[in-house]
This record gives sequence, structure tokens and C-alpha cells, in this order.
Amino acid sequence: MDVGCGLGHTLSLIHERKPKFDLLGVDIDPECLRQTKERVNECECRRIDDVADLFQTEPSASFDLIVMSHVLEHVLRPYDTVVGLLRLLKPDGILILAVPNPVRPDNIFYSLLRKYPCNKGHVQTWDRAHWRNFLENIVKANVIEYPTDYIRIPRLDSYEFTHRPLELLAKLFPGLSRSCIAVIRK
Repeated sequence: MDVGCGLGHTLSLIHERKPKFDLLGVDIDPECLRQTKERVNECECRRIDDVADLFQTEPSASFDLIVMSHVLEHVLRPYDTVVGLLRLLKPDGILILAVPNPVRPDNIFYSLLRKYPCNKGHVQTWDRAHWRNFLENIVKANVIEYPTDYIRIPRLDSYEFTHRPLELLAKLFPGLSRSCIAVIRK
């Protein structure tokens, strides 16, 4: 399941490697869901008004893999959201979370030039240290990895998914990464 699937890029990449996987994309935007369905015809798409809708409609222990990329910063109750997503995982399932890295040098520079130095749609933000604290000490999640922008998606053999060509530099200097990412095992 891809929560906040956007235009379906992640689901498309997964489908290319594992066409027999059952895929579910959920998003608030009907146009995003239409384009996801166009991109990955075999994918089931559902509209949700709030991430909390998932916890009421999906049975527990339903998914092997859940991806939520650049959505959690828009959610009013991130703790409840992460705990709820973990409940939806099958035993030994994987949750991949990604949030924007607010302390990237280009973000800091551009925030000086804006009327509002932050994204007006973001409810909260985490730098790498607060991200780790939130997941390990507050959620008590079993984080198995904090990758930078270069991430190996479990159960997809040796396929690697990357956001940008600068991921090698971000591996050396994590503060330059586009995202704070965590791979969590249930």
C-alpha cells in the first residue's frame, strides 16, 4: 500500500519489478488516483479524506509493505498515524516512512527568500535527530535502517529506488539528503 500515492510513481516502480503483487494506492486527490490508475492499471486505488480513514476500513495485519512518503508532515496526529500503519502490517511487514529534511542547505537558503519560511501545508517537521527520537523513543518503532535518499525496498530483490542523482553525496553527508527516511519492521 502506498499512502498518499500521488501520481503513482512508487507503485509503478514496484509493479515493474513484481507484477504479481497486489497494489493499493490511497490518496485524498481524485486526480492523483486517476493518474495512478492510468500508470498502473492493475493497482487498486481508493480515495480517503484522512489517513485515519484507513484504520477504520482496513483490517489489521493486511499488508506486507506500506510506503508513506512526504505525507506524515501534513498529518495532525503523527504518532497515531504511525502506530495505526504498524497495526495494518502483517507480522514481519515493512513500513517505509519519508518526511522532508527541513535543514538541507537549499531549504534554509530558500526560506530566507520567502514570506513564509516553511511550507504552509506542513503541520510539523523533523530534522534527522528529532526524526530518530520520534520513531525510537516516542513511537517505540523497530527501525532497521535510516537510509538517505538511496533506499533498497525490501522484498523487491535487488531493486533500488532513489529520489535524486545526489544520493551518493547524501550518503556521505546525511544533512544534504532530500528526506529523513526510516525503514521499520513490525
